[in-house]
Amino acid sequence: MNEVLKNRLADFGITNEEILNKISELGVETLEDLAELTAEDLRNCGVKLVTARKIVKALKPEATPEPKPVPATNVMTLDGILPTVPSDEAWLSALKSGGVIKVDDATYIAAIRAALADKTDMYNIPKRLVEEMEKFANENEDPVDAEFYKLMKQLTRRSYAEIFAAIDGVDGSFVSEKRKAELIKKINANLWPALGNAYNQLVAWREAWIKGIGPEFMMYAMSGQQLPPGMGAVPDAGALRDAADDVRNAINRSLSGVGPVIASAMSYDFCQIKKTLEDSSLPAKIGAANRDQMFKKLGLNVESSMIRNESNIVRFVLSFVHADETLSGEAESRYFGSLFMLGSQINWAQLGIMTTDDKAGVFVRLDGTHGTRL
Repeated sequence: MNEVLKNRLADFGITNEEILNKISELGVETLEDLAELTAEDLRNCGVKLVTARKIVKALKPEATPEPKPVPATNVMTLDGILPTVPSDEAWLSALKSGGVIKVDDATYIAAIRAALADKTDMYNIPKRLVEEMEKFANENEDPVDAEFYKLMKQLTRRSYAEIFAAIDGVDGSFVSEKRKAELIKKINANLWPALGNAYNQLVAWREAWIKGIGPEFMMYAMSGQQLPPGMGAVPDAGALRDAADDVRNAINRSLSGVGPVIASAMSYDFCQIKKTLEDSSLPAKIGAANRDQMFKKLGLNVESSMIRNESNIVRFVLSFVHADETLSGEAESRYFGSLFMLGSQINWAQLGIMTTDDKAGVFVRLDGTHGTRL
């Protein structure tokens, strides 16, 4: 527990070490973690009810109107550069639109999430959680938590009625393990190599640009400001547009046949598992101190960073898919410059992708300078 968090709790008169330790055992390490707790969670740690309610109220963000669901298409950020990733609710709304599963942004997102979930073993989380919860309850001579039965239902009764209700003949039995394995095999053979190549093309394009204008002017140029007379021109983006075509084609090949339906079901499972993992009390139910320790205890190839990385990876793919919608000249250079910065935040090694800068043993910082990988 960091000092900022301790000081904030002290503002509410909470300095008792036993209470602080109990809060810490729930996986609370920062103020953001504390905001995830309910008044009941705090009460269970020994905090008085009124004080617990005051803490929850003080840390609760201001309520904002619920955004209207929009299709997962070319929604722009505030700076008007890269497409954003829709909320899970907006994605689900777009997926169900018209009762037809079709190849568009919604299914692109579904395919990426399905592949990520497979790479991180997330589909095994409910099964392992059920095992560990029952084991922990037996060891402590306690009954299992209600979450145990919810997870059991998630494991044994997958109907996908919410997304397939309007498609006659499609239910849980259609989404077989064989069809899932076939989809993942096609994604691994097509999508990940195309994405790795797309990022490498971005690295090469930006390196060529840096050589033309010098690293000291790189961020200046990417801000959209006019460069001093005589500075190098932006390199041709033809290779990047070809890479964008390759990404689109790779996703379309991966989603051939019944791919859109299977990807949608797998992505739906992914979102349900994410919701389960958002329960801040879950680690304690299997005897773990926090989320990362819970993942280790479950013996799964999942890290919190990979789950957080999901949004960047989805956004990177959507940005390449829509790259041909950008304007030429300055707008194009800003778009691809921003796309490079987004790609540089992704841990490609976690995806099993070797990038150009990894092969060289160096990486390119956002200001254009280089560093050596350890």
